[in-house]
Amino acid sequence: MSSDFKITCPHCKNELSSKDFLEVQLDDLKKEFENQKKDFEYKIEKKIKSNYEIQNKKIIEDEKIKLTKDLRKKIEEENKESKKLELQKLEFIENEKKKNEDLLKSQIEKFKNENDSLKKEFEIENRRMKKKMDELEDITKKKDVQLQGEIQEELIEDFLQKNFKDDDVIEIKKGSSGGDCILQINDKSKTNIARIYFESKNTKSFSEQWIPKFLDDMNKKRIANGFLISKTLPNNFDQKLKYQARHGGAIVILPFEFSIINAYVRALREQLLYNYNLSTQNSISKQPLSSEIKQKNDLWIHITSPTFLLQLKTLYQGKKKTLDLIEKQNDMHNRMNAKLEREIKSWEGTFKDLILQFSRISDNLLPDNLLDNSNIEN
Repeated sequence: MSSDFKITCPHCKNELSSKDFLEVQLDDLKKEFENQKKDFEYKIEKKIKSNYEIQNKKIIEDEKIKLTKDLRKKIEEENKESKKLELQKLEFIENEKKKNEDLLKSQIEKFKNENDSLKKEFEIENRRMKKKMDELEDITKKKDVQLQGEIQEELIEDFLQKNFKDDDVIEIKKGSSGGDCILQINDKSKTNIARIYFESKNTKSFSEQWIPKFLDDMNKKRIANGFLISKTLPNNFDQKLKYQARHGGAIVILPFEFSIINAYVRALREQLLYNYNLSTQNSISKQPLSSEIKQKNDLWIHITSPTFLLQLKTLYQGKKKTLDLIEKQNDMHNRMNAKLEREIKSWEGTFKDLILQFSRISDNLLPDNLLDNSNIEN
């Protein structure tokens, strides 16, 4: 029996030997195996790949998480370090700021002290300079006032010499007490018939203290008449008459106007000459006089003379000053007495209050008339 047999393919109707059939089957199995193998390998590879991807993804995720944690940790550390550095920076800035503020404060304080010192030095120097300037100004003013006064004096002297050529103008030396000059009146061959005293003032205001001093100077020089010539005049000065008489006409206040000065000096000069001529005529009368009449006449001439009148006015002024002083002392004495009386009344009131306090404490045991002055005095 032959081992080889034939098989008809149901599909293609071809006859195949068993060997061929087996080979075909084997090829199919091989192909199927190869396909299965490929499919398995594919699946295995896919699975491996999938597992690898999963694993790799997990690894990546883990690594990512780890990196994230490390990065976060690093960032936190860096933040901590940064904060630390920032704090150190802020602390450094604060310290530097404080140092700068302290330094600035110290510099400001130093500058303030130096400025105060310079300011005080400037104030002292300014006061010294102002004092020197005031002193210089005072000296200048005094010199200017003195110069203006001397100019006015010399103008008056020049005016008298020019307009009263028959008379003598006697200058009073600068620095000497008294007025400025004296006009000595002469008539023909007669000299020193009478004298007129002159004093000029060139100030900002008129002073009443000039008058008694001027009168005292006239009395010392035994001059009965004087002119006080001033650019500033008394408040009650008569601007129409342009003169003011004091002490019965012994002193005449005039403005510094040459036309006014000329008119009043000439009028007084003529009056003094007339008085002199009248007294001379009486003394040389042809008719002989008895001794009693002569004495009366001499007495009349003396008591009507300018010198006697001036002395009389001086005595009156002295008496008036003394009476004024006594009146002032009396006023002061009365004020003092009134003050003492007020003090005594105050003491009496305090004493009464003291007794009333005892009376309240002692439940009215003290007598009612205890506060009477008679009881207190006894």
